[in-house]
Amino acid sequence: STGIWKCSKCETTFAGGTYLPDTPVGRASQKSFSKVGSE
Repeated sequence: STGIWKCSKCETTFAGGTYLPDTPVGRASQKSFSKVGSE
């Protein structure tokens, strides 16, 4: 399941896990994107 989260500091809204703002798949894809961006 997913949830919609809103950061109370910066007011950014994003999708994440039901009980946590990120998911294992989201963390893995973020690592992949950061590796591609640094090349």
